[in-house]
Amino acid sequence: MKDVQKHLEKAIKINPEFADAHFELGLLLVEKKKVKEARKHFEKTIQINTNDAKAHFHFALLLQVISEFELSREHFLKAIDI
Repeated sequence: MKDVQKHLEKAIKINPEFADAHFELGLLLVEKKKVKEARKHFEKTIQINTNDAKAHFHFALLLQVISEFELSREHFLKAIDI
C-alpha cells in the first residue's frame, strides 16, 4: 500500500488537477485512518469535478465519522442528485 500512496502522490505532484488520483488517495488515507489528510483530497476531488457522485458519497461517509452530520447530509444528497 505504501507504493500505491507514493504513486498517487507523484501523480498529483505532476498534475495537481488529477481528480481521480486525489479521490483514490482519499480512499487510501481513510483506510489508514488519516481522516484530515483524506478530507483534503476528497475536497480537492470535488473542487475539480463537482459532479463526481462517488467523491460526494465517500466524503459524506468520512464526514459522518467526524460527526459533521449536516455537511455529510448535503454531500449525500448531492451524490443522489448526480
